[in-house]
Amino acid sequence: MTGRGGMNGLVVSEGGRPSRVDVFSPGQARSYLRLRLGAAADTDPAALRAVVDRRGGLTLALAMICARAAAVPLSAVADELRRDSGLGPFAVAGTPHDLPPACSAG
Repeated sequence: MTGRGGMNGLVVSEGGRPSRVDVFSPGQARSYLRLRLGAAADTDPAALRAVVDRRGGLTLALAMICARAAAVPLSAVADELRRDSGLGPFAVAGTPHDLPPACSAG
């Protein structure tokens, strides 16, 4: 996955190694979220469904979503994803690599 140069930049400047990662099926994405978030993943089924619908297959995106959901309710994360068509809410200002494009499929 290269995603508009994001991962290529990490390989070049940070000595990373490129890896191809398969995407999750919707069922695998739900299982992953439940594993990482525990009971919080099932407190709001609509939020869980929204996260899976928006970014369910992208494993790195799901990991970022879990990190965000550790600080705010999953429903708030789902709302952020509904408002932004990408992963804009998860960008980290001041970093040399833009994570949202790196998490894109393509």
